[in-house]
Amino acid sequence: MKSFLRILGFVTPFRFTLIVAIFFAVLFSLSNGLTIYTIVPIFDTLTEEQPFRFEISESLITEEGTGIAGQVRAGIEGIKIRINRHLAGMSRREILITVSLLIIPLILLRGLFDFISRVLFFHAGNSAVLGIRRELFAHLIRLPYHYFHRSRSGEILSRINRDVIPLSTAVSNEIYHFFSGFMILITNITILIFINWKLILFILILAPLMALPIGFFGNLVKRFTRKIQEGFADISSHLNETITGIKVIKSFAMEHFENDAFGAINNRIFSRELRRRVYQNLNPGVVEFLGALAGIALFLVGGYQIIRGELSSGEFIFFMLLVLNLFEPLKQIASAINGTQAGEAAANRIYQILDYPVEPLEKGREGTYEEGIAFRDVSFSFGHGFSLANINIPIPKGKQIALVGPSGSGKSTIVNFIPGFYLPEEGEILIDRLNTKTLSLSWLRERSAMVTQEIYLFNGTVLENITCGKPYTMDKVIEAARIAHAHEFISRLPEGYHTPIGERGMLLSGGERQRITIARALFSNPEILLFDEATSSLDYESEKLIQDSLEYLFKTRTSVIISHRLSTIQSADIIYLIDSGRIVDSGSHQELIARCEIYRRLFEQ
Repeated sequence: MKSFLRILGFVTPFRFTLIVAIFFAVLFSLSNGLTIYTIVPIFDTLTEEQPFRFEISESLITEEGTGIAGQVRAGIEGIKIRINRHLAGMSRREILITVSLLIIPLILLRGLFDFISRVLFFHAGNSAVLGIRRELFAHLIRLPYHYFHRSRSGEILSRINRDVIPLSTAVSNEIYHFFSGFMILITNITILIFINWKLILFILILAPLMALPIGFFGNLVKRFTRKIQEGFADISSHLNETITGIKVIKSFAMEHFENDAFGAINNRIFSRELRRRVYQNLNPGVVEFLGALAGIALFLVGGYQIIRGELSSGEFIFFMLLVLNLFEPLKQIASAINGTQAGEAAANRIYQILDYPVEPLEKGREGTYEEGIAFRDVSFSFGHGFSLANINIPIPKGKQIALVGPSGSGKSTIVNFIPGFYLPEEGEILIDRLNTKTLSLSWLRERSAMVTQEIYLFNGTVLENITCGKPYTMDKVIEAARIAHAHEFISRLPEGYHTPIGERGMLLSGGERQRITIARALFSNPEILLFDEATSSLDYESEKLIQDSLEYLFKTRTSVIISHRLSTIQSADIIYLIDSGRIVDSGSHQELIARCEIYRRLFEQ
């Protein structure tokens, strides 16, 4: 229960609401007991020859120094005396009518207290769930880049969407059911003690037997809930892969294969859900059966006490009704414990995200950018041997550096070091002779802007995708769009810069989406431009137009460019040829053409 108890920490800001909710739960349980107690005068009035009167224990009234319990019992006896005085002179018919009319306000109060308690518990619980979602998302977007690189996006989505559902049920519904059932249980047991302590002692001896199935089935429910949540993570991942790769699926006629794979995951979830429901529903049934056995035993013992004159018929009926009324709160508590076990399984998965260390964005100092960047003996691994080894690249400020090489050679990994997406395992990266590990990540990322071959646009307007929430003037936005050769087609859109472009920009062509991502990078006016196959989605003519515009920017900023089209990087100051994670050669375009066979083959492609 450790993770679930941590989750309950989100309820702490609403502790006053919880206290009031518990107060009304106590009132509900008391009114519930009083409503049942009305059976005593009604039953005794109908079955006894004399009008109903409470039995009074004079010794309890006069006894002193008996402690709190004795004083409470004496107080109850005093109340009985006052009620007896009020009933004096009333006929059996008048007593019957009076008590029957008393039931109506008691039931109304009972319903009102229950309603208020439910609403307050749900308010506190759902407010806590709101806080959990907010905290989870805020934590998620601060996780390091490598977490997303190594995790399935569908599983992350499942933890935010699916895992919060059983947690929401546990925090809002089950807490109410537990406290409500617990209060009714305590109230009923307290009343039973005052009626006949011998019988209640008998019940308490049998109570541990009912606790055994609650713990046993609760653990089973927790285990299968965890497996079900894992299954939903698999479904989310499969759906995400299917939707994003729908063109490939249709191109290779993979519909039948994908359908079978989805069906297999779905069937596993069904099997696990069925078993969880079986255990979940067995628990209250077993508890009720054991409670019924206890009730039969009580019926025998209580009947014997009536025969001996130790109990009135009405008191015994009231006692048995209270005992029977214990079954429902016991089942309620058992069900609530099952629900919290399901919430515990979900909480464990959520805390796998919340306990993952976030990026220390503000940790470190702000640096300066006057000299440039330097890679010194940098090596890096993704866990299966070094992906980069002994990388040494000086990048003077204002220079244009190009990285070329076969796919998978490590070019993008080198670029990802500059904004701090990865940290070198060996060696160091310096900016103005300061190790980037000592610099603030926020400062690093404010200095640079990246455009990659993986085009990503948000589901918003063109303007929102260019500015990304930063302050702007339209002149600055249009200037960035003109340089990216995007202004002309944007002006032709129905609402211009305020035109919605759909999820991932699907209402635009590939080339138009790429030009908006370039405009986004230029709008931020960075000191360091990082282009990772940024013009790969453009035709030759569009690329040439953008390249001409970018040449001016490259002369006033540091730029690192990756491109398979070597025609786009011929003007770079230095070109580094990367192969199998190592620098094979470097120099200008003319120098590499003259002496490097690998570079010549890449150029001729």
